[in-house]
Amino acid sequence: MESKSPEITAQFLIAEFNALQERAKNFEEIKANRVNFYLLVVAAIGAIFSTATQAFDLFQKYFSESIVLTAAVLLLLGVSTLKDSVDYSGAIVIFFRRAGRIRRWFADFDQSIAPYLAFQPADDRPTFSVPYSLSAWRGAETVIILFNVISSTAIVACGVLKITRFNPFFASIILIVFAIMMWFLQTFYVYRKMHKAQEAESGLKRIHFPYKDYSEKIAQNDKGKIQEEPQAS
Repeated sequence: MESKSPEITAQFLIAEFNALQERAKNFEEIKANRVNFYLLVVAAIGAIFSTATQAFDLFQKYFSESIVLTAAVLLLLGVSTLKDSVDYSGAIVIFFRRAGRIRRWFADFDQSIAPYLAFQPADDRPTFSVPYSLSAWRGAETVIILFNVISSTAIVACGVLKITRFNPFFASIILIVFAIMMWFLQTFYVYRKMHKAQEAESGLKRIHFPYKDYSEKIAQNDKGKIQEEPQAS
């Protein structure tokens, strides 16, 4: 069997790399469109609810029930959108990791390009979650979580105000505690789901080119060059 030339292999890998980048871009667009649709629905329902409560006596008579129904619809839609957004985020990370394998091939083929690589040539980067970084508070998931907190708190508020007989002090304490709990429950859900994806990648042995091995290899090569320089001089 004839051995394939590096040029053919490089062309094939470049095509694969471009396909992965395009797929990741498409998933980002789908994710953004899904979130934008959710925000559009939130704005539309909010405008309709505000107009209906002013124009129809029936909504004024059943104001609390209207709030509960509206908030429940938004909460269900928000939970569904959050789940889809996290799923898309995990898939995008996998695409970038697969692209890292191709980047690794080029880095091993020509080690001189290593200083010029914009991203790490490994398939264990990027990570699936950044729970202790400010970047974890950016993005679509945070916006969805915020609206879910508002929707769920509105539902609980209608019941709490009746139970506490409109006592503003106790009602505000209960609602604040509930809102904080809802926020952390959702953020914990996102973290756990991404963490499970991380464990699945490691457990199924899908990581073939960890960055640690590459960095050690580069360090050994640099050390060898340093030792060769005095001998050459």
